Amino acid sequence: MVKSIEKKKEEGELIETLPKVSVIMKGTKASPEIAAALIMLHKFRLPDSLLLSKRHENLFPFENSEVVESFLSPKGASLYVIGSNSKKRPSNLIFGRLFDEQTLDLVEFHLTDYEELPSKSVFHPGQHPILMFQGEGFETDYTLARVKNIFLDFFGGRALTKVDTRGIDKLITFTVTQDQKIHFRCYQLPEVKEIFCKFTLTLRRSRIADPEKFKEACKDPKLMRKKKNIKTNALKEKRGQVHVQQQEISTIALKKRKPKIKPET
Repeated sequence: MVKSIEKKKEEGELIETLPKVSVIMKGTKASPEIAAALIMLHKFRLPDSLLLSKRHENLFPFENSEVVESFLSPKGASLYVIGSNSKKRPSNLIFGRLFDEQTLDLVEFHLTDYEELPSKSVFHPGQHPILMFQGEGFETDYTLARVKNIFLDFFGGRALTKVDTRGIDKLITFTVTQDQKIHFRCYQLPEVKEIFCKFTLTLRRSRIADPEKFKEACKDPKLMRKKKNIKTNALKEKRGQVHVQQQEISTIALKKRKPKIKPET
């Protein structure tokens, strides 16, 4: 998955990795189906998601990605979804992600067969569902393999070093068929009962980063090592502690002093 980092602008030193924030927004026009899908995608990303209720014009990342980049930069977002509806591209969803505040990947889908399911299950902020990708296309097709990586970023939740498996109660499946349609399903565990919603995505357009840029985006950030025995006080003054091995006094070379001769009286 693509790494999200924060840098100190003054010194340029890496201080920490951050959770990926997503922005979910509407285009110039959005059908009720698209609006409902955007709300559902926002819930899957909580608490690291921002849902914008107003419609936004001139957000066409395939034609002009700089407008979207400048719009997302103040919000600190690296993932976004734009939902729109037009005669040329009805029920349209665009998934995009940034690296270093520049567009890395863009994929555009046609949303069909959207259906919300009656369920008593609830979204838990910060939940970590199991993600299952089914179909050879995710392994053999270069574009679909990158789509899989984007979905891992979007639906996978925050990166954790340890996970309590007893708390995992959701399963999300992505099944790609021979006609390259991706079927989305969500299940409640352990009953394996369909919950929340289901829909189908058909790939329309894509703009994928070249392998070198993608490799750079996936590198683990090198965190600064904490310097031992060095502290900074309130006045920003550095204070260090030096450890010296104990030395026997008998071996220390002392300066020999000449004895004082008393004058004769």
